Amino acid sequence: MRNEKFLLKMSLLALVVAASPDLEKQGFLAVVFVYREYSGQQE
Repeated sequence: MRNEKFLLKMSLLALVVAASPDLEKQGFLAVVFVYREYSGQQE
């Protein structure tokens, strides 16, 4: 499994979202990004 890589991406993504003034937009992009990453790993 690539859990370490996934957790690293999640951590970086959380930092980006926390640092962004546009939380709603970043949050939406984060959800899409995570969904795509998760779906890709399941295949």
